[in-house]
Parts: sequence; C-alpha cells; structure tokens
Amino acid sequence: MATNQDNGEAAEASSTVTIPSRPKRQAVIQRKPIVLGEYATDSDESEGSRLERRRLMELEALDSSDKFQPPSRAKATPKTRKPKANAPKKAPTKASTNASPKVSTKVSTKASMEASQEFDSDEEAAREELYGQDPDEMSLDEEDSDEEGASDDEDEGTGPTTPTKKNAASRIRTAKQKKLKSMNTPVALHRRMIRRMKDISYWGDHEVDPMALKRKEMARPFIYDISAPARAHVGKMLDFDAEKEAQELARGIYIERMTPFQEIILLDRVADAEKIAKYYWQVPKKPLTLLLGPFTKSGQQKKFQLKIHESVSLTAPDLFHGKNGWVINCGNEIQSLDWATRQDGRDNQFLAIGTKFQEAKPAIKDLPPGFAPCVCPSQIQIWRIPISKSNTAPKPPPTLDHTLLTDWGAPTEIKWRPGNAPIKGKGIVGHLMALFEDGQARLVEVKEHPPSPSPSTAPIYKLTEPMQTLYLNDTLFTVFAWINHHTLAFGCANGSVAIYDLNVTLPGREHLPKSYHYIAASYICSICSLAPSFPDMVATYSMDGSFNMHDIREPGISNTLSHRTRTVAMSTPVAWCEMAQSLCYPEDLSGVLCMGIRKAKKSGGFLCSNNPGDTIAASTGCGTGLHPFLLNGGRDGKVRIANLVRKYFYSKCQAMQQVWFQLEYAPTTGFFRMLDGFKPEMVVHRNRVAVGLPFYTYHTNITKVGWNNNLGYGTWAAAGTGAGLVRVEDVSLDVHQATPAIGQNNAKAGEGTDGGNGAGSDVEMEMD
Repeated sequence: MATNQDNGEAAEASSTVTIPSRPKRQAVIQRKPIVLGEYATDSDESEGSRLERRRLMELEALDSSDKFQPPSRAKATPKTRKPKANAPKKAPTKASTNASPKVSTKVSTKASMEASQEFDSDEEAAREELYGQDPDEMSLDEEDSDEEGASDDEDEGTGPTTPTKKNAASRIRTAKQKKLKSMNTPVALHRRMIRRMKDISYWGDHEVDPMALKRKEMARPFIYDISAPARAHVGKMLDFDAEKEAQELARGIYIERMTPFQEIILLDRVADAEKIAKYYWQVPKKPLTLLLGPFTKSGQQKKFQLKIHESVSLTAPDLFHGKNGWVINCGNEIQSLDWATRQDGRDNQFLAIGTKFQEAKPAIKDLPPGFAPCVCPSQIQIWRIPISKSNTAPKPPPTLDHTLLTDWGAPTEIKWRPGNAPIKGKGIVGHLMALFEDGQARLVEVKEHPPSPSPSTAPIYKLTEPMQTLYLNDTLFTVFAWINHHTLAFGCANGSVAIYDLNVTLPGREHLPKSYHYIAASYICSICSLAPSFPDMVATYSMDGSFNMHDIREPGISNTLSHRTRTVAMSTPVAWCEMAQSLCYPEDLSGVLCMGIRKAKKSGGFLCSNNPGDTIAASTGCGTGLHPFLLNGGRDGKVRIANLVRKYFYSKCQAMQQVWFQLEYAPTTGFFRMLDGFKPEMVVHRNRVAVGLPFYTYHTNITKVGWNNNLGYGTWAAAGTGAGLVRVEDVSLDVHQATPAIGQNNAKAGEGTDGGNGAGSDVEMEMD
C-alpha cells in the first residue's frame, strides 16, 4: 500500500505543468490562462504522454499570444466547458486493473488532444464573435479545398459518422492548427519581414508603386530558365496598350516636320561605280573561310566560303537541325547594330548594321583622336531577316534591303526610335538615330524596298542630308540613349550630359540642349536611361573610373556616385534591365555585375557573368522588357547569356551562364571557326588582374550584341564580330517549334546566297 501511495503522489507531482526557464517563453505562456482541470488525467499516465501534453499546451499558449487583439477593446474571455458534477468514483474493476498501461496511455492522450481541440475552437469562436476574423488567417491562401470539404461535411453531420471519418477530420483540424501556429511564431514573422524588405529592395514597395508586385510576378516564370528564355514566357506582357502608345507616338510632331529635309541619292552600280568603290575595300579581299557545325567522328567541321553580303543557314545539311538562324558576312568590323522597332506581327524583321572599310583620320591634328572629329567613308546596311513564328515552312536566307553610304565616319551607335505600335506609314521601316565619329548625331528615316534576288542588285543610296543633325560646337557626342519617343540623353567628351527634346528642335540649326550639366571629370564612354520605371534617372560611366546616377531634373544635387571596389575596363558598357530592376556593368576584368537600383549606395549585387563585358544588352521591348536575360560579349570571342532574376528569387543558388557561341581565328591559315553546343556553367569569381589576362586578335572580338524588342520575337538575338561576321539566331529553349523538320532541307541549302561551297568539305582547323 505504501508503494502505491508513493507512486500516486509522484504521478500527481509530475502531472503539473512546469514553465520553461527562458524569460521570453515564460512571458508568452503566462499571457494565456491555463485551465489545468481540462487536462487532468489519471496517475497511470506515462512520462511520454505527459511530455506530449505539455508540448501541446506550450504551443497553444504561443499561438494565442500572436493572435490579433485590438488595443481599444477588452480581451475576450474564453469559453470553457462546464466542469462535470462531482460523482462518486467507481471502484476499479479487475479488468481495469489488469489492463495494459499502453492502452490507458493511448486513451488518455487521445482524450487530451480532443479536449485541447474543442477548447481552441470555443475560444476562437468567442474571439471572432467579438473582434471578427483574424487578419493573418484571412490572408492565408494555402488551404486545401479537399480538406475544407471534408471538415465541412464533418461539421454538418451529413451521413453516418464512423470512427474513420472522425479520425480523418481530427487530423485535418490538427494540420490546420499546426499550419497556423507555424505562421504565427516569432521566427515566421521575422522571415516574412525579411522577405518584405527584400521585395522592396528589388521590385519596390507595392503600397507606393502598384506595379511592383506585377513586375515580380511577371519575372517569376523565368526562374527555371537557366540557359535561355522560353518562348512561352516571353509572350506575356505587363500592361501594354497599343492604342495608348500610338497616341503618344503621334505627339512626336518632329517626324512630319523634319521628313522633307532628308536627302538621299540613288546610285547606279555601273555609272557610279567609282563613287561606290571608295566605300569598300581598296584592295580585293578573298572570301572568308568559316568552319561551322558539329564535329564529326574524325573531329572535323563543315567548311564554307562566304563572300561579302553572303550568309549560311544554321539548318544547312550536316549542320544543326535544332537551330534557327544564319551567319552573315557584312565585309568588315561591325561598329554597331540594332533591331528595328515597331515590327510586331511581321514575318520580316529588319536589322541595321554599321560598318566601315577605311580608318578614320582626325580632322584637327592638334587634338587627340577621342576629342577631335574623325571622318571617313562608312556604311549603314539594312538587312531583311525572314523571321516567322512557330510551325512554319523553311525560310529563305537573309537579304540586303539597301545600303546607306555616309562620309561622317563610322556609325559608332545606332538605335531605332523606341515603341511597339505599328507604323501607319506605308513602306516605312522606322526612324533611327545614328552617332558618327565626327561627334554628331543624325536622325534618319529608313524605307522598305522590294526584295532583291541577290546582294549585288540591292539598291545603294548616298545619304547627303539627314532629317535632323544634333551637335555642340565646344565638344563631341560620344554616346547616347533614348529616354522616350522624343527625348534623348547624350554623353559628351568633356564629361557633361546633354538632354534634347526633338519636338522643340528645328532642322538645319544648332540648338542648345534642354539640359546641360557636368557629371564627370572626363570622357563619358557609356550612358543608359532607367525608363520607364525611372524616366528621369540616367546612369553614366566615364573614363575617370566613376559610375554615376543622377536625376535629369536636378543633375547637380541628385548626382550619386556608386561605390566601386575594383578597377574597371576603360570602355565599360551599362545596361538597364527593366524586368529585373537592375543595372548591369562590368566590375573588374572578371565579369559583369548585376546591381539593384535601390542598392547603388551599398555596392550590392552579384556577379552574373564571367565574360570581360565589352558589350552587353538587355531586353527593353514593350517598355517592361520581354525577358530578364542579358547578352554579354567579350574579346575572347564568346557570347554568354545570363538570367538576372533567378538569383533574386533564390539568393543562395549558384549563378549560371550559357555560352551561345565562340569564334576562333587561326592566323597561319586565315580560317575562322565557330563553336556551339556548350553546357551551362557556373559563374565563379576570378581575379584576372593577378592571374593575367590573355590577348586576343581583333578578329574574334565581339563588338556589338542586341536583343529583338518586338513582341513575339523577343528570343531573337544578334551578335557582331571584328571579322565582319554577324550571327542572327533564335536562342529560345523551345526553338525546335520554329525550325523545319529533319529532311525538309533541299540540296541547294548552303549554296548560292547561303555562301556554301556546294558539296562542302570537312576540314580540321589548325589553331595556334
């Protein structure tokens, strides 16, 4: 008897709930009244069941502490069950005394869980009746419809209730309670706060900017596209209204006013042969030898002989059946290129390519070449690219629509007037702004011509007078960027930035800029507008090593110098990605840095590509960009594609990049080789300053890259090289939907205008 009495006293002592020693947890638990009578059990309860009951009580106390309580009202008193009347205890029978302790433990544990669930439901009902539904619970969108249906049927009591249904309903309610408890813990609240701060730093505050969440949801589908964008995701737009944009484009009154001032002269290839000859090579050049395609079993590739203005299709025999694109020989080093805008829904897209065949000479000998105007014969080639949508027949090769000859030096920058609304004028491709080596910018109207059967019959024009010429007498324009349909920002050689509004300029006159301020101490080598999210913000990089961002309304006061921890190359490009809300620019010689606009002062960002970053480009179509991928070309002959938003959604994931192609050159043989089929690779930090940077020949240098910004063709990209080769290709992941089936290529592919050599020989390239 003494032994049984001691065991009972020990059970009663152990059944009491002990409060943890941690002060924060103790304060949380003491906020909720604990009714021990609801959880009182027999002394036969095991130690494991007591620990389980104690854990449930602590979770309930922690959960109730985070419930929504209006401060101006009194706290609701929880409804508790009425205690049962004191009844005389029955003497234990022989069966009960001989029962297994495991059975009693299970029964007591189940009873305690049911009691706790019923207590919670009564308390929540009383609180909702007094204060309404908890706002945290109202925002939950993760509940399962099947579970809700099961719980509703159980509560209504329709149909016979079996122990199996009761157990299932109790498990469902327990799962919901655990979910609510896990979302209301201090750790969960802290994580939600950190996530909110991260969203604000990347996409903006949705309470101030309603487009912040829309931009985030628009970029979310691209987080799984590692190597290239998918066409299914590119077709989605944010809020693009073609009619509204057409009305805004119609406000550009300068187009109708300046069109009559443009003068072009059609040259005859026979009568004006001497005039045309000075715009090309003075010495005859041999056809360019290119090795292209996959390697055979003997380690060889297909050999092609490309003359000037000839092309080879990537779907030619023995080449790539899963690609869609061409390689074009433009004749000499590519100075600039850009896809024509406002071409939505057309099967033919237009690509403007600037090149020159002679070296420019400074007009003033006393000044350095970078600060003196340079003139030489140059060209602007307008190419017609036969792009069509998916599931179409094989397409013809690209053709040269026409050529514009100029005497103002090489066109270092070519950018079409932004927009996506179709052009109403018949036969007009669009309007482009070109910056030449003489330091002046010229607006040119480009018209479409009938397709020519061969490049030798394409029309050639001499551009004598453009629509409008912008210049300053005391300095030269070095770079420029479109801010909107009629406003441009120019970077100058003296470190200043000039803003022009074309609606207030008149042809044939020198006009003072709308805004003119000194931003840097030296030559500005790159400029970028942050429109449309920040239409008044401009980012510049100058030769003095400074990276600045300023507001064009108050450039002196708002000038922000971004913190840089490494040295940079002298020709650093800058690109703005609207969908990722980030600026991209090379950092050191190791790669390209992607920096959020709201982290400019903190030097925040991540390395998105390992290429030196001699030229970069981001998508700007439809105002918000068609995808968040970056093209990055370098002097090593490689063009890389990097996803800019994957790192934002998963900050701990490894940044990846995909090599689109690589161009190599062998000086001993004069052969060029283009390599494909690279695997995605990780972006790693490399200190090339300490290791050493190799030297490459200018033939393999990637001079310009660009995305097609027209809706429906956002996955098409173009890359120009120092050898005069331009690769145009659809780099989307589902490109096979737009390519012909295997076996549809005829025997003439790779010949004639495709630049093939007929049968085609397999040649192994000798590299030095």
